[in-house]
Parts: sequence; structure tokens; C-alpha cells
Amino acid sequence: MMWFVHLLSLLLLTSPLAARPLPGSLPGNAWTVDRSHSAPHTVYPYLQELDADSSHEYDALHLDITLRIDPDSTHFTAVVEMEGRCLTDGLEQILLHLAECEIDSLQLDGGSADYSQMGEELIVSSMEPLDSLDTFTLRMAYTGPQRDDVSFGGLVNYPWRPHVYTNGEPYRTRYWLACYDLPYDKVTHRMTVEMPEEYDVVSNGVFLARIPFGDGWARTIWDNPFPTASYLISIAAYAPYVRIDAEPAGVNNTPLTFWVTEEEQDSAAYDFGRTGVMLERFEELFGPYPFNRYDQAMSTIFGGWGAMEHQTATTFGVHLIDGFRTYEGIVAHELAHQWWGDFVTPLTFADIWLNEGFATYSDLLFYEHVRPDEWRQRRDGLFNGYLVEHADSSIALHNPPLSRAFGATIYNKGALVLHALRWYTGDEAFFETLRQYGDAHAYGNVTTEDFLATLEQVSSGARDVIEPWIFEPGHPVYSIDNWLVSGAPGDRTVEFRVEQVQDETTRFPMKLPFRIHGESGLDTLVTAFHDGSPQTFAFQGIRFEPFGLEFDPDGRLPAEVENLAAAPDETLITPAAFSLSSPYPNPFNRSVHVTVTLPHSALIRAEVFDLLGRRVAVLADHELPAGAHKLYWSPDPATASGRYWLQLKSGNLPVQQKPLLLVK
Repeated sequence: MMWFVHLLSLLLLTSPLAARPLPGSLPGNAWTVDRSHSAPHTVYPYLQELDADSSHEYDALHLDITLRIDPDSTHFTAVVEMEGRCLTDGLEQILLHLAECEIDSLQLDGGSADYSQMGEELIVSSMEPLDSLDTFTLRMAYTGPQRDDVSFGGLVNYPWRPHVYTNGEPYRTRYWLACYDLPYDKVTHRMTVEMPEEYDVVSNGVFLARIPFGDGWARTIWDNPFPTASYLISIAAYAPYVRIDAEPAGVNNTPLTFWVTEEEQDSAAYDFGRTGVMLERFEELFGPYPFNRYDQAMSTIFGGWGAMEHQTATTFGVHLIDGFRTYEGIVAHELAHQWWGDFVTPLTFADIWLNEGFATYSDLLFYEHVRPDEWRQRRDGLFNGYLVEHADSSIALHNPPLSRAFGATIYNKGALVLHALRWYTGDEAFFETLRQYGDAHAYGNVTTEDFLATLEQVSSGARDVIEPWIFEPGHPVYSIDNWLVSGAPGDRTVEFRVEQVQDETTRFPMKLPFRIHGESGLDTLVTAFHDGSPQTFAFQGIRFEPFGLEFDPDGRLPAEVENLAAAPDETLITPAAFSLSSPYPNPFNRSVHVTVTLPHSALIRAEVFDLLGRRVAVLADHELPAGAHKLYWSPDPATASGRYWLQLKSGNLPVQQKPLLLVK
């Protein structure tokens, strides 16, 4: 949902990546849809899962949608035909969702039928009972409001630009489209939009035709052969769009099109320019792109400051286009949703982390691939954002309250839990899990249980490790003490005790990484599995004199360190909420800089030392406000080439150090 890489070759065309058939190649509606999951008809917000849904005893198969939108009017008109199939004997009512719209006429299989509207529900009744596997066609004509509230959703006529769009997540599609508006009953659909001919219209699936007709109007038709959750059905219309066709990408030569405004077309071409790189990187990691094209349409959605992963047709906020790729991570995020959210869709929004955590992590995967120098800073930013929300109130990834379903815990912690899982299982098992999970539930609906079941098949025991991170609130806070160095020089043993001290009673098992630092810049990375209880670890055979310990040096885990009693002052710990980036450039010959990120204002002292421990520069010795700050060192021309250390101190926080290499 909204937010407020290139190794493939011709060899891949004969690899398993190209093996998945695209739905568009199947005849008609030849879908085998898994209805083994059942979900509730409950009072809004429909978040929780139950064992049965007695009010939805049919399967919506296809929608034929015709919208007539006059931008100068306050209302739109619609005709929707729904094809459905009965799932039980004796069905006497058909329940749909339609809110704040007035029914003009309603027919069932060509004949009249009684209906009633109760709040957001439309109930068709007084019909001949239907038996299991009976099919039916329901035709509804109605009138609905064009909204100007960009924060609500529905069908929005933006008052300050010639622009109309729809937005329905989580339960707002019903404000413009008569349908069964819960995510587990996917449909194929055809969209016909009648608007003044200066408007270009983008929707899901494949563009079929644009047909002018009387009085300066045009009829635009898109056809979508893919099962689609109701909240992912969309239109975006602008007067006019500039169409940019990028080079097709991926193993199936997926067409990529950017629909942009004339004013932003140059900036948009650059900002969207690496979409093909992203698609091919994600194909390598997740499997083939699951649809037959990908469009991105600029929009005023969320006031122009957000984006939404409408299936095959992302709606992208106009203010996120600046010509500098500032928001390129959102481009990656929304593209990744085509796998995680659209291809496989949560059964209910109780499992929304399967969408947002996965897409947010995909943003990190893209940066890891093409902008690795920014990866750690972005990772730390995610964790800091989660910590702010966590401090206010703590929730689990699974089954959040609706008010928190699109917050930092779901997005940021969800992404970082996946990164921790990748660290635990290793890359091969992690990405194989993702591919098998997607293939097993292709074009269907999923729960967290489905993901965990696949994980356990690929990596035995991983499920037990990761479950507390998903189903329980919070994160581990470690206390590391009882540091002891023993043994003969050249064959040292380092010993220390690890305990989790977070407020929550839950304990989070995980493989923990530590870097033991020694003299002359020597170090070694060691790992130990921590089951959550107080444990003492001993690492033998250290060939150098150990003087300090760094926890999780590469940012593998969403975890904090509360205290450390180890070697003396040189001990290193990297609290995730207080970070120092790697120097850039490094090596350097004139100037180098680092970024210090502070969760709150703090007095910091940043100094540069040579290998003999002599101070050669002071970069900062004052209070800085919360946020990211760059510190620069431009050595005196007389400073000798060689290795230096930048040391950062702040109050009682552990010291952080980064190596610098001056080359002349």
C-alpha cells in the first residue's frame, strides 16, 4: 500500500524462471481457485479470520464494469454485471457491498429481484433458490458520488487538477464498485470507462480499445484476465497523460509503460527508469513476474504523496516525482507488491504484513543490489521508525488493529523480521521459500500459516525460531556482560553472557552475530544460537588479543542492546537507534564524510586518531538535534597517507569507530 537489478541472461529463458504459464494464455476464465480458506461475514472492519462465512455462499467469478464519469458533475453512473457460482444448496440471498450509492435498477439472470441496502451491504433476495455449482448473472445500475477527499478513497475527482482516480484499500472499493469487497473472493474483470475524450484512462490488465463517440466523449476498455482482489481494481484518468513505453523487461519481455503528466514527463522518465532493473532483480529472487504487463500512472492519490499497488497498474503520487530518484524505493516497493499482495493476496487484512513487510523488504533488496552504500542507512532508518511507533504502543505483526494495519510495525518490523529470517536460514533457503510460497498459492489467497508451512518444508526448524517474531509484540533487547578473556596468547578464549531484558515476557530465539575486535585492526565474526534464556557463550582459538565486542555489526536483527560490560573503554556496540554510517568515499584523498543518525538530540564528540592513538582531528564536539547529520574530514595537506580511525562518543552510549584510509 501507500508510503507517506540485472543478472538475467538468455540462459534464463530456458530456466525454471520461464516455466510458469501466464494467466492471460489460459482460455476464458479457466481458473482453479482455492476456496479451502474461509473467512467471515462480520461487522466492519472484517479483520479477523473465522472458520466459516455463512453469508458468502457463492464465488464471484467475473465483473463487467462500465463507468460514466463527467468530471464537471458531482456524481458518476455505473453498470456492473457480476457472474457468480453458487457454493451451497438452497442459496436464497446474495450479499454484496455497495456504500453511499443509489441503485437505479437491479436484475438477476435477466429478471427482476428484490434487494435491500443496509449500511455498506447490498442484499439480493426473493429469488428462486440456487444449488451448488449453479451460475448466475447479477446486473446492477447505480449512481454514486465523486469525492474530493483524497484521504478517504472511493472514486475521487481531484478538484485542483484534471484528474479522476479510485482507491479502495482496505474497504473503500464498495464506495464506487458494487462487488464482494473482501480480499479473498478474487475476480477477473473488464473495465469500460466513458469520459470526455481529452482524458486518458489507465486500468488493470491489458488495454483493448479507445473509441470516440458523440459530443467529444470516448470509451476506453481494459481487460483483466487475472484473479484480482476487490481493493486492487482501479482506474486513473488524466487530461491528458503522456505515455512513455520503456524497454520490455524480464524473462517474458513484460511491457512497461509510464503514464505521466506533461509537466513531469522528463523527471518521471528518470525516476521510473530503473523499473526494468527492479523487475529482473525481483524475478531472480521471487520467480517470474506474474502478470502480462506493468503500468505506473501518476496521480494525486493521497494528495500526491503516496502510491498504491493496484494490480498491474500502480497509482503513483505526483509529488513523489522529483527527477532525483529520491523516492525510488517506493517504485520498488509498489512493483514488489505485484508478487506480494497481488499475485498472492492475504485472506484477510489480519495478514497484511505478508503484503507490506514483504514489499518493504523488497525495497531493501533493491538497494542492496544497486545502491549498497545506502543500504545500512535505510535499514537503520526502518528500525528507528519502528522504535518510535513501538514506544507508543506495541503490537504483533499478525492480526493488528485496523488503525495500525498500515503503520511502522507492519511495514518496518515486517521487513526486518524477514531480513532476520534470511540471516537465520541463509540466502538459498530463504529465497527458495519465497519462490515456493508464491508458486504454491499462485493467484490465490494466503495466511501467515501458509508462509510458515512453506518455510518449514524448505528449512526445518526455522518456523519455531521465527514464530515469536511474528505473533508476539516487541523485539529483543540484549544485555551482554561477564566478559572474560582466557588462554595463552595466540590461542585466546572469549567468553560472555547474553540475556534478553525487554519488557515483554516473550523471548525471541535467533542466531546472533558478534564481531570480536583485536589489536592492529584484527577482528573475527562469530555466531551463536540464543534460545532467549540467559546463556553464556565461549569462543576458542582467537589468534589475536581481543579488546572489544560488537553486536550485530551488519544489521541483521531488529534488536537493541541495553548494556554491555565487556572489555574497557574501547568496547564497541552498535545500538540500532543511534547509528554511524560507513565513511564515503573510502579510500579517499581529499575529503571523507560519515553520517550520524540520532533518535533524539545528543551531545556528540567525533574525533580522528592515527594507529598510534594520537588525535589528529576533532570533527564535532557539540549537541546535535535528532536526525541525520554529515560529518566531514578534510585532512591538512601535510597529513600522511595511511590508516586512521574515526571515533564517535555520545554520553553513556558505547563508543563507535570506523576505519579511514587516506591515499595521496
